[in-house]
Amino acid sequence: MKRKLFFMLILLLGFVSHSQTVLDFTYDPSGNQMLRKEGTASRSVQTAVSDSISYNKDPLNELTAEVIENHFTVSPNPTTGAATLRWDPMFSEQIINIELISLITSEKTPIKRTRGNSLSIDLSGKVTGLYVVTFYLNNETVNKVQKKIIKL
Repeated sequence: MKRKLFFMLILLLGFVSHSQTVLDFTYDPSGNQMLRKEGTASRSVQTAVSDSISYNKDPLNELTAEVIENHFTVSPNPTTGAATLRWDPMFSEQIINIELISLITSEKTPIKRTRGNSLSIDLSGKVTGLYVVTFYLNNETVNKVQKKIIKL
């Protein structure tokens, strides 16, 4: 009985005095691991370290091209006159430039952007055919979004 109690006491002391290994990682702005440090810390220090992790990445830069393209619309399409370009307000700050390109005449027309998340373009004086509206973005993942317009 004493022998069992002795082993249990040693086992218990081993658990109490055992400190946990803590890994500390450093990342570059692209998210690549630059440095890995190993150390030991008590339970309270480990909790404080894990609670202090923060990420400063722009969530819009994490979206895929397909998801971003779904946030831009052109209506009505096809059109005989005006078409309305709309985009999600969260992309308003990322739009650098907007351009209309005729696939028939190869004419490029810059579109003046106003405040807000929509604008109207008049195609009534344009040749019938296919046009592409290009939104140039300041985004790490996708630098432009293209939407087709059919002019009747």
